[in-house]
Amino acid sequence: MAISHATWFITSKCNLACDYCFTRFDDRFPQEDSSKDVGLAIVDLLLMCSTDEHVGLGFFGGEPLLQFNAMQDVVEYAENEAKRARKAFNYSVTTNATLLDKEKLRWLKQNRVQPLISIDGMPRPHNRRRYHDGAHSADVALNRAVLALEVGCNPTIRWSLHPDLIPFMADDLKSLVRMGFNTIALEAVYEADWTNEVLAAYEEQMRDIARFYISELRRGNRLTIKPIDDGFANFTMEKKQTSRCGTATHGIGVDPKGDIYPCHRYVTRMGPVIGNVFHGWNEEALKQAQDWNVFKVRSELGECRNCPVNLRCPGSGCLCVNLDMTGDMYVAPANYCNIQRINQRVANDVVFILYADGNEILKSKLKQPDLRT
Repeated sequence: MAISHATWFITSKCNLACDYCFTRFDDRFPQEDSSKDVGLAIVDLLLMCSTDEHVGLGFFGGEPLLQFNAMQDVVEYAENEAKRARKAFNYSVTTNATLLDKEKLRWLKQNRVQPLISIDGMPRPHNRRRYHDGAHSADVALNRAVLALEVGCNPTIRWSLHPDLIPFMADDLKSLVRMGFNTIALEAVYEADWTNEVLAAYEEQMRDIARFYISELRRGNRLTIKPIDDGFANFTMEKKQTSRCGTATHGIGVDPKGDIYPCHRYVTRMGPVIGNVFHGWNEEALKQAQDWNVFKVRSELGECRNCPVNLRCPGSGCLCVNLDMTGDMYVAPANYCNIQRINQRVANDVVFILYADGNEILKSKLKQPDLRT
């Protein structure tokens, strides 16, 4: 057992009601806070199971900052226990930012808790980020994210890409970078309706973003933009990827009651439960999850062999997303494959242009460049 990272649903409650969020719980899943005791047990479990010097704990939800006091208590405990075990914790909190203030941000910075802030571009009238009463939250979230920059937290922006906002994607990303955000993760909502027209618009926007990315790196400004940086893997791998995601092998998800799942995505599905932080592992369920074979995955689009992302992608995407969208964890949805192919085409062009320039930032990103791919 080498579990080294846990994503803890410190609460299933949220002060927002974004309609696309995969963590929105239905009536079967109670809206509840976790307890400090669950967090302490997670820390003990990670220190016992991990063979790595560094272990990770991600605070998730719901909105984790609703449980800020519990978060503080658990981090304090984790720091003390890690010293005894001669290990070190890395922390993150995935937040909608609306509850952030200077006091919380200073604590996050002091305790090395990396904020991952959900912001879906610049505030717009049809932005899908809403409070429960229907009021917009985007302005509040962006202002708090800027406050995080001022405090020195340097947050990562997690941007859920929904087709509604694709026409504004490039302009909004440029605005965020000019405001000082230099790490932006563009994450498509695969469950949405990605028509051929939307996919064409997405590629056009990604190419606009790529031109901006190239110009910034040429000026010496280091940016990380997922999925462009993800696509560099095609040039750093000498052979096809043979690893799988960390589901039930390196990482786990833990619900508010302390039940353990193969990863955080399975918490919202309420199964399979592979253990409990207080009572130990369900060995049979754990082994089944660890035996999931991502190399059995095939695409809804058919043949994977000649796919431009074949080298770095075992064809899996996310097993849980596969299950949600196709009813089979071993069948990747067409949306995933179409979007990944666009991303790789764009990343390829970025690499060839900057590599020809001899760009030093790109070279540092490409640790083992192999442009024969």
